[in-house]
Amino acid sequence: MSGLFGAVRKFFRPKGLIGYDLQGNKYFEIPNPAGGRMKRFVQYKKNRDLAEYSRAELRPPVQWRAWLSHTRVEPPTLQELEYDYTRQQGLQPKIAAIEAREREERIRQGYLLPDGSVPQAPSQIAGPSTPSERAARLKQIGQPPPQPQHVNSLNSETISSSSYPIPTPTNDKVAEPSKTVDPAQHSSAEDLRRLAMEDTKRRIAESENQQQQQQQIQGKKGVEGVGLGLAGERLKPRRRGRA
Repeated sequence: MSGLFGAVRKFFRPKGLIGYDLQGNKYFEIPNPAGGRMKRFVQYKKNRDLAEYSRAELRPPVQWRAWLSHTRVEPPTLQELEYDYTRQQGLQPKIAAIEAREREERIRQGYLLPDGSVPQAPSQIAGPSTPSERAARLKQIGQPPPQPQHVNSLNSETISSSSYPIPTPTNDKVAEPSKTVDPAQHSSAEDLRRLAMEDTKRRIAESENQQQQQQQIQGKKGVEGVGLGLAGERLKPRRRGRA
């Protein structure tokens, strides 16, 4: 009788059925019409949206997923699935203890509130927008207001209204710069650059003239030192005396 029931069960068994999982899902393997390796798929027990089966509690076991992707050759057995389920259930208390300890640590560090919610960041209050409002705010807190600035209309460059000296290298042989320039008196930055270039060329020319004059003075002193005084006596040839 058992052989008869086995034959009947095999006769009414769906074509290509390979096995079940603990949730009652069916797994099939049929020949691929396009050729190549066998086609494997799963038929879920309950008709749900496929997006819901991405959740951990409804997702097929990892053993069957490996078989579906042809990573595993042989399908898993029910005994293997039951053993893995028992192992996972034994790990749940340990996982819960680790999560509770991590939650307490995050609460102690201030990343979480005692109820488990994330603390809200304080809202930022917008500061004064106009120059007069910013100056009044600085006056209230005891800081000096910023110096007024001159905005160039040609190239939108911001130039301080206070005059500033032209930077000069720290070299005694370089000519002194001209007087300081007030940027507010010039309409564009090009005028300031032109004045700076002219002053630089003037200083270079004056420095070269000073260096040439110094070299000429030093050359005259050297010639006089060689031709006159003791230096001339030392250069005179001496005759050999008799032994």
